[in-house]
Amino acid sequence: MNPRTTTDTWKKPCSVAEWESVASTKLDMLAKIVHHHLQQDNALPLKVSDDGQTPEVEDSTTNENVHHTECDCVVIFSVFPSSNAAIHDVPSIRFCFIFSFSLT
Repeated sequence: MNPRTTTDTWKKPCSVAEWESVASTKLDMLAKIVHHHLQQDNALPLKVSDDGQTPEVEDSTTNENVHHTECDCVVIFSVFPSSNAAIHDVPSIRFCFIFSFSLT
């Protein structure tokens, strides 16, 4: 599942340090992006920094005129069911929040 590990199975890391020793850039970026957008409603859009691994706020955007009446919602679509466990677990390891998702 991750080229840095020797198996194709997912085992939830027990800590951030353990996650960082085998971290997948894609899953780590996903967790960072979701965390950013769930920290506050109307979060500014992100772009990837020059290092290709760090999300940062897009300088040219503003959300001053955006006023939603509902809370922001993040939807993650996964084509590969084998990734669902990792997609569910990584944000809880990285940022201590839990996803609730449906397979329907």
